[in-house]
Amino acid sequence: MLLDLNKDFYCGLTPVSRIDSGTVPFREVYKGRDSVADADVMIIVYDRDMAALDNDGEIAEFKLRNSLHCDVFPKPVQHRKITRDDRPLEFMTLPWLDCKSLREHVEAEGVLRWDIAMPLFHRVLHGVHEIATVTGGGHYDLNPDNIYIRRDGDEMLHPVICSLFKAGAEADAGVAAPVDGENAFYRAPENFEGAYSGRSDVFSLAMLLLYMLQGSYPFKERFDSAGLTVVDFEAKYVDMLSTKTPRIDILGAFKGVISRCLSVAPAMRPESVAEFASHVGAVIEREGMKPYTPIEYSSQCGNEDDDRPPMEPEPEPVGKPERRNGEDDRRPEPRAPHRRDDDRKANIEIVRVDGNGFKDVAGMEELKTKFNRNFISIVRNPELAKKFLIAPPNGILLWGPPGNGKTFISRKLAEESGLLYTLVNPSDLGSIYVHGTQGMIGDLFARCEKMAAKEKTGVLLCLEEFDTLVPNRASQGTNNRSDEVAEFLTRLNNCAEKGVYVIATTNRIDAIDPAIMRKGRMDEVYYVGLPDARVRSELFQLEVDKRPHDSIDYGRLAEMTEGYTSGDISFLVKEAARKSFEATLAQHSGEPLGIAQSLLEETIKEHPSSVTSTERHNYEKLRDSYGHNRQATVPVGFRKG
Repeated sequence: MLLDLNKDFYCGLTPVSRIDSGTVPFREVYKGRDSVADADVMIIVYDRDMAALDNDGEIAEFKLRNSLHCDVFPKPVQHRKITRDDRPLEFMTLPWLDCKSLREHVEAEGVLRWDIAMPLFHRVLHGVHEIATVTGGGHYDLNPDNIYIRRDGDEMLHPVICSLFKAGAEADAGVAAPVDGENAFYRAPENFEGAYSGRSDVFSLAMLLLYMLQGSYPFKERFDSAGLTVVDFEAKYVDMLSTKTPRIDILGAFKGVISRCLSVAPAMRPESVAEFASHVGAVIEREGMKPYTPIEYSSQCGNEDDDRPPMEPEPEPVGKPERRNGEDDRRPEPRAPHRRDDDRKANIEIVRVDGNGFKDVAGMEELKTKFNRNFISIVRNPELAKKFLIAPPNGILLWGPPGNGKTFISRKLAEESGLLYTLVNPSDLGSIYVHGTQGMIGDLFARCEKMAAKEKTGVLLCLEEFDTLVPNRASQGTNNRSDEVAEFLTRLNNCAEKGVYVIATTNRIDAIDPAIMRKGRMDEVYYVGLPDARVRSELFQLEVDKRPHDSIDYGRLAEMTEGYTSGDISFLVKEAARKSFEATLAQHSGEPLGIAQSLLEETIKEHPSSVTSTERHNYEKLRDSYGHNRQATVPVGFRKG
């Protein structure tokens, strides 16, 4: 062991028991006693000779812990580099918290009530999002055993995230996740191939929420993983996730969000933890729950009466002599967190996109015709349009079931019209500060206007999940979002006159604030529905032709996929391609085996549509209702068969 039990190793710090699994030779975790502070502590210690250091020569975990401010993370107390028995060590101490793991809490006290679980889960999302913001990566090891629950004096439940060993941009990059008992079933399936992203954490977090609410794993078909290799486990795991239906005891649209989070294909899940958090936050507001207000603090803190050498922002090099008595060991008082200038800047990039324009779009003929007539011809010929007093639409809204190419065609519209392009998700405008999002909205439009003036060409601003950005203020449990919606109303007013053309996408047109839908803001509203048989055939051909394949009956595939989205079809072809790839590897000849008709049909049978028949019916009712209420707008998109 790196430290001797029950022996003071640094100024009154004594490890009492080792509490980690012992699987990593260069990192150990202890429960310890701090005799100076008269408190129990957690001690994390690394052997610097064995540990992988970052480009700055630092331990990634400690660097991350010093950068986190969300209150779900225990704040570091001491952080030092020392030498013991000629071995360079680096350690950090954290407060010892009296808490239980989520699993222990649920087993002892039962499931969490809906109104308690959602705000608590929202805190966890804030913490994991901060990890992504700081590192560019994720947590990658979320399960009921490393999320903890503690009670404060007010008896309120609060989450704690202690384990950060795998967190970060480079965590386990390319290394397959281990099959570690029950917790393996909380990992995203791609982790077992060495692939990690924010969408991996989204999968694990959705599993955790269901465990909080239901007290058990959502798939009753969970199998025994003992003795399975990573490859065998992944195959069985993917099969279970693909063919079995999870238990989701949640009502309403949020059930669909959780279903998306549990998709085998990462691309079908919410793009980021921040996007997932926006859905959870909307539920909390809509149902009048107490929202989570993040508490920030400086992680560089300790006991003012503690006269030991304190934690320093830049620890001393290994081997430097200890300071002598009488030297000034005190550090400046910790600074209160403050808002940086870039906290009000939207996380966007405005680019000129290259591509084939509408040639890459299968179907959507009616929508492409309307775009050409009402938008492209005008922005391409602005001077002539002015003579006829014709202006392009100020804003365009595309709505309908998820996975049908709304965002895709918005990019293709930019290519076709020669405009600059920027794509904005709700997470790009997220801020932990009061009115922070409002400031980001203003910055977003100001930057687009400035770029349009500089480049002397318009900017197509695509706003994804528009219902999250501008929710109906009348249906919210609180008025927390009113200022943000009002800011959008102001910025959308005739923004096209400044060279900013807005195209927004949503699955929930009924959740958008009605004031946004008025003329002068959203001038055109188009319904993008499910692809008909002809378009499904074209989509299959578009995807299959890129890959080695046998003779394919695309008409037969179209017949088998009625009710499927364009995203579903893309996923089906990718799954079939993966199976052909694996079969090619197994034969060791190097000659690729083409995707066969039988393989595609087998894959279709394994994967139902991501939009249920009930959801399709609801979208059709909403489409008919909206078309009736706004006669000026003709629902268009994929033609229905």
